[in-house]
Amino acid sequence: MVELDHGGSFDDGNPNSTNLYVGNINPTVTEAGLCQEFGKYGPIASVKIMWPRTQEEKDKGNNCGFVSFMTRQDAANAIKSLDGKDLNGYALRVGWGKAVPIPAQPCFVLDKKAPVTKSGLPFNAQVSASAPGVVMPRAEIHVVKPVDINILRTIHRMIERVLVHGPLFEAMIMDREQGNPTFKFLFDNTSPEHIYYRWKLFSLSQGDTKSKWMDEPFQMFRGGPWWIPPELPVLDEHSEDPVFDTDDEVTEQDNVAKGTLGQIAKQRLAVLLKEVTFQRGTIARAMAFAIDHSEAATEIVDLLCKSITVADSPLSVKLARLYLVSDILHNSSVHVSNAWKYRKEFEDQLPVVFDHFNGIYRSISARLKAEQVRKHISVVIGVWEHWMIFPKYYTDQLTEIFLKKENGAQSVAGSSPVSDTVAIEDVAGEAFEDDADGEPMNEDEDVDGEPLDDVDGEPMEEDVDGEPMEDDSSVQQFEHINVHNKQETEALYTEVEDMFS
Repeated sequence: MVELDHGGSFDDGNPNSTNLYVGNINPTVTEAGLCQEFGKYGPIASVKIMWPRTQEEKDKGNNCGFVSFMTRQDAANAIKSLDGKDLNGYALRVGWGKAVPIPAQPCFVLDKKAPVTKSGLPFNAQVSASAPGVVMPRAEIHVVKPVDINILRTIHRMIERVLVHGPLFEAMIMDREQGNPTFKFLFDNTSPEHIYYRWKLFSLSQGDTKSKWMDEPFQMFRGGPWWIPPELPVLDEHSEDPVFDTDDEVTEQDNVAKGTLGQIAKQRLAVLLKEVTFQRGTIARAMAFAIDHSEAATEIVDLLCKSITVADSPLSVKLARLYLVSDILHNSSVHVSNAWKYRKEFEDQLPVVFDHFNGIYRSISARLKAEQVRKHISVVIGVWEHWMIFPKYYTDQLTEIFLKKENGAQSVAGSSPVSDTVAIEDVAGEAFEDDADGEPMNEDEDVDGEPLDDVDGEPMEEDVDGEPMEDDSSVQQFEHINVHNKQETEALYTEVEDMFS
């Protein structure tokens, strides 16, 4: 019998159990994803992923969890169909688990309604008269979060960039990616993926966050269809994003010495620095944290510079964190107490950082790759000159440090050594080839490796990334890079390329 053939690791032999043990879960799969997969076999009573707590558990590379059904038969059908099934590249192990109480109402019921017919209305809105409190029929658009984690990450990465660069960025991607199925959601405005993309973009632009949004029906424009947002996620202590739990940090900050970060604030900064990539949103969030905590500018600058010069971090991460330095400097003139301190603190430490980049630059044997790194660094220095953040003699000094040719010499004491790993990586975090063949860099790899890895921690997603979309509400009060039109256009094209690097 099914019950005997599929005993799970937590099976107590109870013939009435409706609870299933699920092993070998891809770390990118969320509880919502399990609901979508297991919900095909019946209403779900409860779902729980045992998120790793220790580094040892994280190193295993897979998760486990439990899915409980409302009935024994539904659970048996799920075992029969899902044990050994591939889910995001991992073969699930599904067996019976210890019996758990069955609630009066299921926590998840998969919508098995017939395929939606073409209505001819914008976004294929459906006319419904069954909405609570609605007397007259109205057109409704039901937003459903995509289950495919790769599509979800792509959507979130697009949203992050469109929020920063505007509709021109979307138009450039659409012109470039016609016929690419990965970007089908941009062209088919009746698809669930496009509907989710439009809603999420609107939601974040209105001040909602990645994990919290207005869940009441609304109209994007007067007389238009009613949008029905997806249900808010139910987060537990392990799936909640610590970057946005600020109440404890505020309480702690009241009890720490002036000019220093509390332990929780340090942890937030560490998470933000870890998530920094070439994606504009990740840089903006870390910049906002720095400006908000300007009273601890000395400590923040020290931690940021050390995160750049640490020997084992990929070159792509180092460059992204240098862009973060640039963003903080650009916003150090805002009317926030102590923000001005960042210029002096960075002025003291940047020579060490550029000496570190010099070591990397000199270690690259492929001429084209080295030129790419030189261009990235030189653009940053050029922008600082344009903004007049530092005196001309100081930016000239940074250029001299970065481009010096003396082998083995260090112009600034205390510069961190450059590891072999860093020396052979390019700005996308991939290994350099031995020869300079002039071939373009691989554009199929993800810059941040993780996902928007986890945008939902479940990576926009990955970190989502990844990973991901984060709360940008605190960022909006700060201005962003605003150089003359030619530089802005070039930066936009660079951003398009970065999305595919």
